[in-house]
Amino acid sequence: KSLFPAYLIVGIALFLAIAAPWHILAARANHDFLWFYFVHEHFLRFTTTIHGRYEPWWYLLPCVIGGLFPWIFFSWQALSSALKGGWKARQENSVAWFLVIWIVFIVAFFSKSQSKLIPYVLPVFPAAAVLLGSCLGRIWEQRSALTIRKTAIGFGGVAVALTVGLLFYKAPKSHPEFAGHLTMLKVVLASGFVASIAVIFTGVRKRAARTMLTGVATTGVTLLIGANLIGSIYDSGSTKSLAMVMKPRLNAGDEVYCLMLYPQDLPLYLERMVKVVDYKGELEFGINAEPEISSRYFLSQAQFMAEWKNPGTHYAILRKWEYAKWFPEDGPSKIAEKGRYLLVTNHPADKAP
Repeated sequence: KSLFPAYLIVGIALFLAIAAPWHILAARANHDFLWFYFVHEHFLRFTTTIHGRYEPWWYLLPCVIGGLFPWIFFSWQALSSALKGGWKARQENSVAWFLVIWIVFIVAFFSKSQSKLIPYVLPVFPAAAVLLGSCLGRIWEQRSALTIRKTAIGFGGVAVALTVGLLFYKAPKSHPEFAGHLTMLKVVLASGFVASIAVIFTGVRKRAARTMLTGVATTGVTLLIGANLIGSIYDSGSTKSLAMVMKPRLNAGDEVYCLMLYPQDLPLYLERMVKVVDYKGELEFGINAEPEISSRYFLSQAQFMAEWKNPGTHYAILRKWEYAKWFPEDGPSKIAEKGRYLLVTNHPADKAP
């Protein structure tokens, strides 16, 4: 206890030694950096709706619960075991209390914020994984079936409900391309769920803790497989496939334009800069801070139309429903499309085969 102030001072000193130099150099190079970084991006983001990401206070709770599924069902056992003895026994259970405070503080802090995004709660999961994992490890080693029998039965019921719901699920009208994959997805998920249900109730009948946990783990693996399959189908935000179409065609003098959007993965896949038309978003501070650089890459619609007519082959990515708005007459050749995006070129001979 007597060394705690010294450790605190050393920790703060190390933190400042690592973090401060970059911030000082950035502030010296950009006179309004400190206001933008600390006030606009932290204080105002937390206290106001200026960033347009307001959600109700409970918004992050389902994200935490869903992110910990199926192991969230064992959270009560994990907490009661780790915090046995309550606050009075906090010295003996200091690690567990640290993890609980870690989780509660992050969820409470960002639930209070007026700007919420799901990734804000990602730091919760390492602490929750350690807390739940240590509990499940003890159950696995001690084979204490009685402590999880009711939980396993309850979870088995949820797995049955998921299976029934999956069988009656229909593809949403907003994603007609999903319908062609739905049968395969149902077969994969239903098979995994049925297998996990059988394993769980076999464990309940035999009072075998390891068998019950294996059944729950099977459900978790099935859900991860399903999430990856659904994600690959629903992934309308990625431009990877369009970039792969463009990349072998691009020559040194060609330009790539993003019309009223900026997919941040596109430059990485293309390994080159792109030009953005009629869009600023959260890039506005950087655009305004260095206009002599940004003016080359952030264009108005009039500038784009003038460059589009220049000699050479140029490409543009835009949202499908905005094609007629940008090119009302004699539109450019459509090369490819993916999700919400459409890839076009000003060179008619460059159509996809």
